Amino acid sequence: MIVPGLGPLESAIMTFVWDAGQPLTVGAVCDQLDYRTGNGGEPAYTTVMTVMNILWRKGLLTRAKHSHRSDTRRWWYQARISRETYLAGVIAAVLDCAPDPTAVLLRAFPTAVASQVSRLSVARPAQAAPRRPAAAPLPPAPRQAAPP
Repeated sequence: MIVPGLGPLESAIMTFVWDAGQPLTVGAVCDQLDYRTGNGGEPAYTTVMTVMNILWRKGLLTRAKHSHRSDTRRWWYQARISRETYLAGVIAAVLDCAPDPTAVLLRAFPTAVASQVSRLSVARPAQAAPRRPAAAPLPPAPRQAAPP
């Protein structure tokens, strides 16, 4: 499934990381990732590494080197925010773009009672500044030095 605001491989990686719930190396993600490229093959290790680095720069992943492990050269990645927090940011960004958020909610949830949707729209505080784009709901994590 494609995660809104992310590309196909980014979606597959984030879904795998969210489901894992623990720090993972690029190799572990490559070995277990359920994703096929356009020609039906598996993505290359370097491709997965590049995309995970992009997700880290977007602030969706954290990374660290664990000194208590035998190999301290590898980066260990983990989700910086939960799937639910990310998706809530996407929804909020969509509603911020709509001139009539209530109309959007009523179309998205046609079986919802109009009074409930109106209450949700009124309950949302006015934004003084525009929200971040859906692809980056949180500011980027502090950068760590790249390995020499």
